[in-house]
Formats: sequence, structure tokens, C-alpha cells
Amino acid sequence: MDATITVKELLLVVVSLVIIGFGIHLIIVLRNLNGLLKKVNQIVGDNEKPIKETISNLPEICENVGVISAKSRNIIEEVEPVIPEIVDNVNSIAENVNDGMEIAVNTVETVGENISETIEAIKDSTVDASTYIKLIGEVIKVIKQAISREK
Repeated sequence: MDATITVKELLLVVVSLVIIGFGIHLIIVLRNLNGLLKKVNQIVGDNEKPIKETISNLPEICENVGVISAKSRNIIEEVEPVIPEIVDNVNSIAENVNDGMEIAVNTVETVGENISETIEAIKDSTVDASTYIKLIGEVIKVIKQAISREK
């Protein structure tokens, strides 16, 4: 028994399989979409009262936003001419602070140099004083020895 398959029959089988596959995929997608819609419906049902309250408050919220926008616009219009003056003042303050810092740094450097010079002078004086004390000690020893020899 020989059976022959024509190209037309082969294409008909392939197209039928593709349609069946697409149908199965469509069924799966619709099933998932149905589950998602059930969850959304449940969430909306659980939050129905807060949603209604929010919707009823929307006109008041919009009115408040309008008032806030108008006040903000007025404040900006009032402040806008003063902004260049504020920027100039800030720049002036920054320059004054820089000048003050330079003066402070110079003062610290001068004080540091003077302290270093004072320390060196004290150090030299200490060396001189210790030398004098040693000399006095030597003189006292010589005097003691001279007195002890005379006895």
C-alpha cells in the first residue's frame, strides 16, 4: 500500500499545527489575564472606600494646588529682583572672609616666628646661665680647695 502526500496536504498539516499551537498559547495567555484581572478586582474591592474618598477629595486637592502655585508665583516675583543683590552680598562676604583669613594666617605666622625667636633666645640664655652656674661651681670648688689647703 503506497500513500502519496502532496505539497498542498503537507502545507495544510503544518498550518493546522501552527493554528493549534497559537490557540493553545492564546488559551494560556487568556487564563493568566483572567487571574490577573481577578487580583485587580479584589484589590479594588478591598480599597473601594479609600478610593472613593480620594476621588471625592480631588476637587479640594486641585484647589489647594492652585492656591499654592499662585502663592509660590507671587513669592518668586517678589524675590526675583533682589536675587542679584543677594549674590553680590554673598560675593562681598566671601571676599571679606578671604581677606580676614589672610590677615589671620599672617598674624599666626608672625606670632610663630616671634615665639621661635623667643625660644631660641631663652635657649641661648639657658646655655649661658648653665655656663655661669658651672663657672660659679668651679670657683666655689677652687675656694674650698684653697681653704682646705690653708687648714
